[in-house]
Amino acid sequence: MKITDSQLKAFGLLEEGEEVYHPVWATQVRFLSEHVGLRKVAGDDGRLSIEIVIDSQTDKKDIPGVWAEIVTEMEEMVARQGHDLSDYFQEILHELAGGNYATLVENPEIPQDDPFRFQLVRRKPEYRDLFIDANFDLLVFLIRYSKKQENEDMAGLARHYFWNLLHNFHYPEPDFEELLNAALEDIFEGRCPWDIYYGTIDFEKFKNRLEHLRKRYTEASYNPASKKNILTVNRLFLIWGDFRDAQELIEKNYPSTYTRYKPRLDARIAEILQETTPSTE
Repeated sequence: MKITDSQLKAFGLLEEGEEVYHPVWATQVRFLSEHVGLRKVAGDDGRLSIEIVIDSQTDKKDIPGVWAEIVTEMEEMVARQGHDLSDYFQEILHELAGGNYATLVENPEIPQDDPFRFQLVRRKPEYRDLFIDANFDLLVFLIRYSKKQENEDMAGLARHYFWNLLHNFHYPEPDFEELLNAALEDIFEGRCPWDIYYGTIDFEKFKNRLEHLRKRYTEASYNPASKKNILTVNRLFLIWGDFRDAQELIEKNYPSTYTRYKPRLDARIAEILQETTPSTE
C-alpha cells in the first residue's frame, strides 16, 4: 500500500514545508550491524546514491564499526557511474579522442541478400556527428516524456535528461518550458519538432562547450564506466520503444535526414544491445 503525502502529515511524520522524496527504485535494506543498514536508491536523474538506515536504538558508536563497508559500497558506486553528471560529456569527449564513433558501412563484396553485409566501423567523429546524436537523443527523451501517462517515473527521468542536456549546452533557461511545450505540441500532432541535422541546440555553442570540456577533461580522467552507463540508459529508452518512435517521426517528416542518419542509428542500436546485454559465456 502506498502512503500519500497527506497521510504522512496526518500521522505527524511529515512536517509542514518538508518535501517527500520518491525514488524511482530502491533496494531492500541490507543490515551491516544490528542497528545500521544501507540501501541503494536511484533518483529521477538515473543516478544511484546510498542511504544509511538507522533506528531508534542506533548509537554513535555503531557507525565506526561499519564505516569500512559503507566506504566500499561508495567506491563501487563511483566506479560504476562516475562522480557527477559529466558522464555524458566524458563519453563524447572520449569518442572524439579515441575514435569510438560507430557507424554501419556496407561491404560491396558481400551479396545483397546477406544480412551481414553491413559492418560496424569505428572512426574519430567530427563535432557535427556528436551534435546530430545529441539532437536525436533530445527527441527520444521528449517522446518518452510525452507518454507520461504510461509511466510517470520514466517520464520524469526523460524530462531530466532532456533538461540536463539542454542546460549543459547553455540553452537559455527561461526558454526551456516554452520549447518543451511547443515541442510536445508538435509530437502530439505527428510532427517532428526539429531536423536533427540542425536541431534545437545552437551548433556553435555545442562545439564551444565541447572544446571547453576537452581542456578540462583529459584522457586520464575519463571514467570507463561512463560509456557503459550511457549505453544502459539508452537501452532503457530503446526497450520502451522511444528510439523506434523517434526514427519513424524523422522518416515521416524529414525523409532525407532519415536516410542519412539511419546507418549511424542502426550502429548505435547494435552497440547498445551488444554492450549492455549480459554475456552467456
